[in-house]
Amino acid sequence: MPLHPDDAADGVPLATLASLPPSGVVVVATFALRGALESDVSFPARRLPLRFADAGKASAFDDPLASSPRLSHFRLRAGVGAYNVDARIYFGGGPSAGMIAAAQGQLNRLLVGSERITIATRDRVLRRGQPYVTLFGSLENAKPDEQVTIEGKECGPHAPFFRPWGPAARTRLGGGWSTPAFIQTTTAFRARSGDALSAVVTVQARAGVFLQPIGSARQFEVRVGGVANFWRKRVDIERYDPRLGTWSKVRSVVLTESRGQYSAAKFTVRVPRGTLIRAVFPLSQARPCYLAGYSQLVRA
Repeated sequence: MPLHPDDAADGVPLATLASLPPSGVVVVATFALRGALESDVSFPARRLPLRFADAGKASAFDDPLASSPRLSHFRLRAGVGAYNVDARIYFGGGPSAGMIAAAQGQLNRLLVGSERITIATRDRVLRRGQPYVTLFGSLENAKPDEQVTIEGKECGPHAPFFRPWGPAARTRLGGGWSTPAFIQTTTAFRARSGDALSAVVTVQARAGVFLQPIGSARQFEVRVGGVANFWRKRVDIERYDPRLGTWSKVRSVVLTESRGQYSAAKFTVRVPRGTLIRAVFPLSQARPCYLAGYSQLVRA
């Protein structure tokens, strides 16, 4: 049956399920890239067309939003090519042979795109203090222990081309692979095996910002680090207002010292004792290779 107009194209079609007649059937399928071991173990390798006979009765824990005493809910998980397919089959009542045949007819129409090699990551933006991300993907028709070369290209004129990035990954049974990748600046990654080349996935980095008191209580030093040179760039110093729960700028500081990968400056700030302050390296100063960076909080 068609989806209710109040339902979005993705997610559980709650409005449709609420009005599903006893003989109605709804099939919802989602797709995610294979390669993350902790996810792949729940998606056994299967071939198309998927079979309703391989589906299991779903519990309310699997889909609490769609739980209803009158609905019958089945779930079918499958690893197909480069993707994990999660198919949820809803019946308006106890499924008859005709309703099961209708569900199978929908499963017969399900298609999965073919990609020889894929790459993905769950961390598209590095968190503060995070030095690496886990890249994962799959290689079509791969045997265990086949080599996947990771190639990376850092942002900036120092790295105009993709180059091999760290040790090669190795495929597992089913073709999935995963590997850590160390990152210092915004970096684009792709995977290669023979003449197969994946799409590109980009991980964005934040500039590292560090704030510490020096000398008297109102003197501080701020350092901003990265592959890029931030000398003569501007850092904003902000104070926290606990009444409003907001941050406001109290002054700007120009980074006048250069120390290898860090640019630094010393400054004073006049705020009441005990005020929380932080240093912010705004996007206008950090781009194109970094996102805005924020220091730890320091009490003046």
